[in-house]
Amino acid sequence: SDISLRSYPTSLRLLSWIKVFTFYKVEDQQLKKSLIFQYVCLKNNIEYDLDANHLLENLISLYASSKFLNIEKDTKKYEMLLLEEINNQFDKNNLHYERSFAYHFSIISRLYLIYFISEDLLKKRIRKILGSSYSILEQFSNKEGVYLFHDEELLCIFIKTVLKTSKKDFICSGGPSVTRIIPLIGTSLKGPLMKMFFFFNF
Repeated sequence: SDISLRSYPTSLRLLSWIKVFTFYKVEDQQLKKSLIFQYVCLKNNIEYDLDANHLLENLISLYASSKFLNIEKDTKKYEMLLLEEINNQFDKNNLHYERSFAYHFSIISRLYLIYFISEDLLKKRIRKILGSSYSILEQFSNKEGVYLFHDEELLCIFIKTVLKTSKKDFICSGGPSVTRIIPLIGTSLKGPLMKMFFFFNF
């Protein structure tokens, strides 16, 4: 249907299919033809008009799909485009520019997958983002290891008492399901690369 072939859900679905194909060693040719069909549809309908997270998800999916399908020409093309878009959408602290922790760590789950199949400059750039993201998790967790992303009141208390950061350094604005936060904490976000496996969402 038109709805199922819209670019954003197609991007997410292709990645899920690739995981299943790879993990379960699926060889069904009808499913393979469907995956290729969805890949071609996405290629022809990249969401340049919406930009932001939609465009990033499109390019992540196209890169992973072209790798999976061994389409070398496409892989090189989308590797370049993906690297360019990552550089556009992640700031000097390696945070996504939409400034939503919920979305940042959602996209990290996809970049974690891309890290293992990427090479050279793209791999190095994603490595920096993953390292910083783990550090962010440490800084915005309580003593029990609970990540304070979705409760604005608890998060602001945490900022004030644990990080001892003044109100002017943070802007908190709650949403229906996401706490948005704009951190202005400099460039000191460093940390280990791994322990990211829990973001690998099937």
